[in-house]
Amino acid sequence: MVLESPGLILHLEFQTSPKDDIPFRMADYALRLQRRYSDPSIQIRQIVIYLKQTGSRLAQQTRYQRGSLVHEFEVIRLWEQDPKQLEGLTGLLPFVVLMDPQHGEERLRQVAGQIERIPDEGVRADIAAATAVLAGVALNKELVKRILGEMTMRESAIYQEWRQEALAEGIQLGKQEGIQLGEKLGEQRGIQLDKQEGIQQTARNLLAMGLDPQQIATATGLTLEQIRQLQN
Repeated sequence: MVLESPGLILHLEFQTSPKDDIPFRMADYALRLQRRYSDPSIQIRQIVIYLKQTGSRLAQQTRYQRGSLVHEFEVIRLWEQDPKQLEGLTGLLPFVVLMDPQHGEERLRQVAGQIERIPDEGVRADIAAATAVLAGVALNKELVKRILGEMTMRESAIYQEWRQEALAEGIQLGKQEGIQLGEKLGEQRGIQLDKQEGIQQTARNLLAMGLDPQQIATATGLTLEQIRQLQN
């Protein structure tokens, strides 16, 4: 994520887990930003934000060095930060749980109470959706859903966008798995599966992934009755 303001370019890199190539990637991004913003008066600040608590030494790295090339960047490990820093900052509420994972459920309930008091319905739904996603990094997803309330999140424009992206990916993945399984079964049987059987296998895969029958019917062309038969 790159944010721009007069005289400052802020590059934020969110990571669930540390990877050994992150220092190189930050140096690479920095060079790209330097080319794009060539004005020397513009400061470029880079921060890697680690979301999930880890003891890995990789989460401590703040420098990339190869020969004479040296590049430094900042690192924030959320679990080491004080949640009190975010008091009164509504837009940053989704990060609170990750700042105190040892008391994650208690923190999530506190955040849920603050979300309920947000007067703007759209903002309230967006903050709830973002909180659900980030809290899921540290907590059981069913617990998160129970505390925040799924219906509230569904009202969020952000949630709907994420859902549509996930649905599209799920349908594509289901189709690919259906084709692969169809080919494998065909090889085992020494026959070529017909188109209808391939579609049905795709529908089974999408059902197993938890997609709604109506959505599967739209994606595959099968009727709801056919989907229900496969489901049973």
